[in-house]
Amino acid sequence: MSNPTLIKSFPIVGAVAGNLIVALSGTDNIAEAATADTDAIFGVSERMGAEAGGQLDVVLSGTYDVIAGGNVTAGDFITADANSKGVAAAPSAGDVVRYAGIALLDAVAGDLFPILIAPGAINTPAA
Repeated sequence: MSNPTLIKSFPIVGAVAGNLIVALSGTDNIAEAATADTDAIFGVSERMGAEAGGQLDVVLSGTYDVIAGGNVTAGDFITADANSKGVAAAPSAGDVVRYAGIALLDAVAGDLFPILIAPGAINTPAA
């Protein structure tokens, strides 16, 4: 069900597997596997991934498959877990949670499921 509409290559420092959530590292134009919902999430790694020191193709828009890190329901905002897999965003009061897009199908851990890539942030007011 993947239909990527914009893919761009980014240099990476560490290896990144395919179909994972990707973030900007803080160094200009360097991508890395996202490992927290507070990372600068901006896309999904293309299915081939890339070795350390290589170039990673990142899907920036359209629909693309992500590996589920837990149970996901269609319509959930999808962020990264500690393993860069897609999980439902669950912000607490006072949190700012970044997400890669919106789940288009239900999934359980280990499934490949499509998301509509639309990076953003959820800013939840403090209680």
